[in-house]
Amino acid sequence: MTKQMGKEESRMEKEDAHRHFGKQAETYGSDYRKTGHTKYPANRYRLNIVKDILLSLKPHKILDIGCGTGDPLIEINGLGFDIDGFDFSEEMVRFAKQNVEGVGLSSETVFRDDMEDPQRIESGKYDCMIALGSVYYARNFEQTMSVLTEKLRPGGSFIFSLRNDLFALFSMNQYTVAFLLDQCIPSLELSPDIKNALIEDLNGRFGAKRDNASIANIDSANVHSASHNPLTVEDEVLHPRGMILEKTYYYHYHALPPRFEAILSEEFRAHSAAMERPSDWRGLFMASGFVVHARKPADNVAER
Repeated sequence: MTKQMGKEESRMEKEDAHRHFGKQAETYGSDYRKTGHTKYPANRYRLNIVKDILLSLKPHKILDIGCGTGDPLIEINGLGFDIDGFDFSEEMVRFAKQNVEGVGLSSETVFRDDMEDPQRIESGKYDCMIALGSVYYARNFEQTMSVLTEKLRPGGSFIFSLRNDLFALFSMNQYTVAFLLDQCIPSLELSPDIKNALIEDLNGRFGAKRDNASIANIDSANVHSASHNPLTVEDEVLHPRGMILEKTYYYHYHALPPRFEAILSEEFRAHSAAMERPSDWRGLFMASGFVVHARKPADNVAER
């Protein structure tokens, strides 16, 4: 087996998020700080969106799902909110406990739990749940969303971020090819010759290398990660769980297709930062992430 073959095969073996990010626990919190970023501060823009929503809602008790090293939790607590958090990564929980204790909070503010099968979340305790980049890493997204919404207090809000599937239409790379073949073109109805010719044509146009294998539910870091269409998230994610969509917000804008970030780094970052407006319609296609604010009806029955 050549090294290249080994690399391709290993890409199909998706890594679980808690293992991938647990290795980065020591430096993970820097992604949320206003200075010292080593990459585009997408997490900062996402946190700002969530903070603005929380300030308008003023919930009584918040749960941070996948709290990482606790940096967002600490910042939200600093706004005057009562917030707990949990993570599945032992490394993240260890650093988070140190961080919360460092600002005078109890280490019990943070605990270890599994968002796909939570054992320590008391039903109805929290009238607001936030998930800043965690639920789309679940191995079973549908189960995770169902069990978490069941734990949420009736009348409460669930604020979570998702990867934007529609961004593939602007990225102009292998994800564009995958989106067109998997979701837009009825490729299963094409003859093998036509299908292969189509794949070859699309690969050539977008500089991609795509065979019949899917790259769905995997991100550029080889981590298992689902993406969602913001135009269908209400019907596909919220309504089946009796949740009501309040609003969607977009973040991590790309002023140019991603390949230009390595070529025009400073210009790319500056123009992308200038586009960071959560309600801009261009976010449907030019932002790689979006935040969903959903509400659980007070009577646990979907309102019309």
